[in-house]
Amino acid sequence: MSKSLTNHMNTLLSKAIKLMAEYDDELLAEWNQVKDDLVEINDRYIESCEFIIDRLNTYMLASRYGVEAPAILSRMREDALEYFAYQPAAEKIIHLLNLLENATHTVLKRHIEFSSKLHPSIHYLFTKLSEVLVNLNTEDEMNLDKLCESLIQNTNLTIDWIARIEEQPDCFSVKKVHGKIGKIKREGYSTWYDILNTFGVDHSTLPVTYENELLLIGCENAFLHETMSMLFSLIDQHEKSYSTQWKDAVILFNEWIIKSQTLEQSCENICYGFGEFLPFERSALFRFSNMEQMAIGLYAHHLDKDEVKAIREQMIDIPAIQHKLNLLKPVGHTMRNFQPIYIEDAAYGFPEKVVKQFNLASMIIVPIYVPEEGQMIGGVLLDQGPGKHFPIDRTLFPALMKFGQSAGELMLRYIKPDYVNTGTDVREGVSFSPREIEIIKLLAEGASTTEAAVKLYLSEYTVRDYISTIMKRLNAKNRTEVAVKAIRMGVIE
Repeated sequence: MSKSLTNHMNTLLSKAIKLMAEYDDELLAEWNQVKDDLVEINDRYIESCEFIIDRLNTYMLASRYGVEAPAILSRMREDALEYFAYQPAAEKIIHLLNLLENATHTVLKRHIEFSSKLHPSIHYLFTKLSEVLVNLNTEDEMNLDKLCESLIQNTNLTIDWIARIEEQPDCFSVKKVHGKIGKIKREGYSTWYDILNTFGVDHSTLPVTYENELLLIGCENAFLHETMSMLFSLIDQHEKSYSTQWKDAVILFNEWIIKSQTLEQSCENICYGFGEFLPFERSALFRFSNMEQMAIGLYAHHLDKDEVKAIREQMIDIPAIQHKLNLLKPVGHTMRNFQPIYIEDAAYGFPEKVVKQFNLASMIIVPIYVPEEGQMIGGVLLDQGPGKHFPIDRTLFPALMKFGQSAGELMLRYIKPDYVNTGTDVREGVSFSPREIEIIKLLAEGASTTEAAVKLYLSEYTVRDYISTIMKRLNAKNRTEVAVKAIRMGVIE
């Protein structure tokens, strides 16, 4: 990357942090509300959320004193390396950062007109934070040292010490020793055998190769077999947690869909991309309309496209999805959980005619969403072929979530014209953003343009623009008709 481009991207990051610092108190309150909602649903990643919020708050303050974005990202890595014993699950980090990014946009929209224009800098910042936090494994020192310390501290194991041995150009050396062991020579070993003899390798010392090093593990002889079993299980789990192959799939998917020029091409490329770059055989893209009360088929891959496009199902008739969607909406806050939904058996909770028509068994439902709006606009159904059952594979979740986000950003370019009434049933294809719903509620309460602007921290011009757009979508002649139609459709109560 050229120096000028590097400087420009760093300027974007600094701009985002400084902008956030202007509203730090409100942001902290909004972020803490996200954390409180996680507490309410007993989310086991509350501590990770607390860590990210605490660090973001610290960095916002640091930006006031001239600390630049690259230094802040570097500090985030250092703090994370010190805080986390293991690499946090990538899908959870992405999920938490999506929630916090959405909360950030919520605050900015209260103060800044056309805040969506600020979306690239804010989104870029959270993207870089995601890269830092899901790729801590690129620092080998952190990986292995944290692993060794956690193994020694594990009360289920009986490990007294672990020595890290590495190969030098002309000899072998002891890189580091964890735990308690007598004084030993650190370097100058000609062969592995010299090292083994120095450590007195016997039946209570376990040699294990890990990446490009040898780990010598001192444990009690009586529990050697159990220790070995647990040890290799933990190391295998440790290695899997650092797998980042999903990023390659995301790059390929984004490069594939970016060439789309129309909504039809977007739908086709999205369906193909889900099936081509991930281990799934069939995919079907749906749009959720009328406040997610209806699923409308848009396109399919390795399924009959016309049959999928003919689908118009009320969500209430698909309890398997309806129940999961309800779980994605914690009470008391606008946060949304955009994690994939696993359906073990479609026979339980899907319309029988649909199950038979497409021979459905196990499936994954991937939300198609736009984090900036906290809005889910559709979903992709994935399976591994007709009648095939398969277990859930959570290592795919990071890629699935990123696919869903990229697909949502793309579809939003073309999906807005579908909101406008074309003379058919006004209920079909109408959807509203959270901000539009707030305005509709105020109209129903009889608020004037000025009153709505004050309550929503918007200009009167912006509110009038929103109202005009809403009236066109509902084919309403006046504000009263907007309220009546919105209530009839179930948009507001």
